[in-house]
Amino acid sequence: MISSELRIGNLCKDQAGNLLEVVGLESNRVHFIPPLVGGKKAEFIPLTKERLKTFGFEIVRDRSFRLKIKTHHELDVDYYPEGDRIAIWPMSAKDVGGAVYINNVKYVHHLQNILFALTGKEPEYLNLKV
Repeated sequence: MISSELRIGNLCKDQAGNLLEVVGLESNRVHFIPPLVGGKKAEFIPLTKERLKTFGFEIVRDRSFRLKIKTHHELDVDYYPEGDRIAIWPMSAKDVGGAVYINNVKYVHHLQNILFALTGKEPEYLNLKV
């Protein structure tokens, strides 16, 4: 597990599939609630269609998902599973190709970090299953 990819509040799972939340970070150690015991290891949670839906994404085409975010600007966040890529579209730039692309978005914590950077608050999720 690469602690430099994580921040407090990120979600991971243990080897048995139980949800873990990051509550502390050190240079070579990550602290979770519930704590890992007995030599168990944490794993990143892969993004799936079902998990995208728990964050509010909706299918817009057969191969992509969209989340609308209201900040001081309205944004569309499109996720393309076939390329593990996100496109962030400011609504004012939609017609002129002004998207920002982020590649290698494969795990729930990646999505959490992007949404946190865009909104300044922890993204909401409902009934996330790991």
